[in-house]
Amino acid sequence: MLIKKNKNYNHMKIRLMLAVMVLASNWLSAQTYEEYVAQGDEYYAARDYAQAIHFFTLALGLEANKPKAYYFRGDAYRELKDYENAIEDYTNALDLDPKNAKYRRLRGDGFYDMKNYARAEADYTKSIELDPKSATTWLYRGDTYEMLKQVPKACADYQQAHALGNRNARPRAVKLACPWVKQITGTQTCPSGDAPISKVEMEPLNGAVFVSKGLGYESFQLLTKGGHEVSGPEFSEIEELSIILKGVSGFCSEVPETIHVGIGFELRENGGREVEKVHNIFPNDKSFSGEEAKNLTLKIDFPETLSTEKQYLLTAHFFDTKGNAELFVELPFKITKTTLHTINLKTEKKVLKNGIVIEGLGGTLSGLELHHKGKGTPVDSSKIESNTDYTFTATEVKNLNKHSHFIFRFLNPAGKIILESKGKAVYHGEHIKLDFSTKDVPAGKYSLWLKVQEIDAPLNVGVVMPVEIK
Repeated sequence: MLIKKNKNYNHMKIRLMLAVMVLASNWLSAQTYEEYVAQGDEYYAARDYAQAIHFFTLALGLEANKPKAYYFRGDAYRELKDYENAIEDYTNALDLDPKNAKYRRLRGDGFYDMKNYARAEADYTKSIELDPKSATTWLYRGDTYEMLKQVPKACADYQQAHALGNRNARPRAVKLACPWVKQITGTQTCPSGDAPISKVEMEPLNGAVFVSKGLGYESFQLLTKGGHEVSGPEFSEIEELSIILKGVSGFCSEVPETIHVGIGFELRENGGREVEKVHNIFPNDKSFSGEEAKNLTLKIDFPETLSTEKQYLLTAHFFDTKGNAELFVELPFKITKTTLHTINLKTEKKVLKNGIVIEGLGGTLSGLELHHKGKGTPVDSSKIESNTDYTFTATEVKNLNKHSHFIFRFLNPAGKIILESKGKAVYHGEHIKLDFSTKDVPAGKYSLWLKVQEIDAPLNVGVVMPVEIK
């Protein structure tokens, strides 16, 4: 039977399609300045700088009188080495916020990258006037003076950067034979240059990585303001975190029983953008006795501007301001409503024969087996293959419910994260199966950190294990 099409029906379809298109257009245009900036920032964190620029530009189309999108877009242009557009955006941000020392420094960076050292020096000088405690800006202006062949000025800036705790200032001053370096060495010269890595240690409960370069310690703690031990890589935005090192050793001494300690920290978004940075919490050239330097504490207040939608990296830095011994603590984390911690549920840390370290808060497991995904025969966890899918089976898991999730991190011998993946734990009685892949992980030796944690609860188990990928 032949059916004749109804023209009115076709007209209705067209009108309906047009209405849908209008609604979609209205929905797209309804996005706010902050939403566009947030989208651009996500692409920036993923290192897709072209897409980041696109969304920052959309944000500026809505609000051209706010500096954030200019500053963020300038950062993306710099990553693409488009320094002219970066400088233009930093200039626009400065026009809207002329007393912002960071914008001024970043524009100086752009001029420096273009080898326009005179303009860079002018911006760094103004930035220092606005923020005289920024060791980074003193260092960069010293670099600029060095390029301008103004060695005395470079030496003076490196000295100030060094006094504020910048670790890169002294090697630069040594290269220029600055007089202040010779004066502080005295008769007992402290070592200079980079010290080799002497130890890398990972905390099973929260994934904090301790990288020692000549600076040793007997034990460490990560505590909340209330004195509770941190049980996972999640913090409240109003939290205060204390990083405590006990039994510290490795400082040099040019004057007997006089040790010069520096402690600083840096907070960055995932993707690299700086949130906060303090080179040294102590006054210039602060000295301690040997006994005082054995136990060191850094307290950090997280700024309330941190977003629950982003990942962050906290790096704490303990160092010898006269020598080259130092220790870095790196802790990737995210912001949640409350900091996950507990008081009396910590289980004893146990080390298995194959070097696996297991520690829990409330939760426990007896061991781990590794299988090729879909196959039941266990394989040696210390020697696994690249570009291969695997399944971990945690055995005799107790005190964790079926709403648990897990995090994997592969870290190289220097303590840097090479791969991170997350997922939901799959329960089979008292066993948990966790799938992961070695795709994109180069051959080599690694530490693997595994965290199994109840969602929105402190109960968890952390595992650190050595692995080698062939």
